[in-house]
Amino acid sequence: MKAIRCACAAAAVFLAAACARPIQPEDDSDAGIRARIETQVRGRADLDLSHITIDVYSHVVTITGIVPATSQLKALKRLIDRVSGVDQVVENVVVGE
Repeated sequence: MKAIRCACAAAAVFLAAACARPIQPEDDSDAGIRARIETQVRGRADLDLSHITIDVYSHVVTITGIVPATSQLKALKRLIDRVSGVDQVVENVVVGE
């Protein structure tokens, strides 16, 4: 009985391993980082990014433009800081109406 349970457990482990999708390495290129940033900020109603440009070069993200409030700039920077592959965030942003 114990041998049957062990065999079933081993079979379940092998089946689970066979069904698992292979882990894809994350795209660490500037384009990949930019795509992850766009995914994070897309559809955020609390951020007005209509006058913002985001560029990535050598893992350094540059935010350029105008935001209506400091809180939006801080929120945007927090989002970008959490994206994997980002080494630094440079802000060339004016806060104003």
